[in-house]
Amino acid sequence: NNFVDEPKYANNIISGERALSLMDRQSLVIVVDTHRRIMVEFAEVLDNSKSIVLIDHHRRAEDFISNAILTYHEPYASSTCEMVTEILQYIQDNPKIGIKEAEALYAGIFLDTKGFTFKTGVRTFEAAAYLRRMGVDPVHVRRLFKSDLKDCIRLSKVISSAKVYRDNIAVVVCEDTGKDLQVLVAKA
Repeated sequence: NNFVDEPKYANNIISGERALSLMDRQSLVIVVDTHRRIMVEFAEVLDNSKSIVLIDHHRRAEDFISNAILTYHEPYASSTCEMVTEILQYIQDNPKIGIKEAEALYAGIFLDTKGFTFKTGVRTFEAAAYLRRMGVDPVHVRRLFKSDLKDCIRLSKVISSAKVYRDNIAVVVCEDTGKDLQVLVAKA
């Protein structure tokens, strides 16, 4: 099930052009899961905002968005979803997010940790437990990532083209340009 299909989000998921037309001097732009301008889908909103908040867990790159008024950059976190969950858990007494939002956060943690097997720590499991208490069903989240045969073939092609460097680093050039490319690369 997709957020775009949800009635309460019908008018909230908008194009970059539409966002730009709605912005004023009071607008706050929140950038999550990247700190690189080149990775922002519609970077023009960054140019037109005086207030930018940045939340990211990736290692710092040279093209860091430097004009943020608040930066929460934690390279040791398993995922940005873990960080957002912590914000909800510790900053707000009664978070008002629904089950879909909680599942989306859990799915982000699940994906970035490769099913809770990579780069996890106490904070990761505390965030996951908190989301479980909010009603997340891990089995349902796992089903979101279930692949059909075409996806398995695409993933196999990416993985089979890997070249191993120094016995512990795999390098892949992904020539696939199909749908859900970021998910495919994350799985690979």
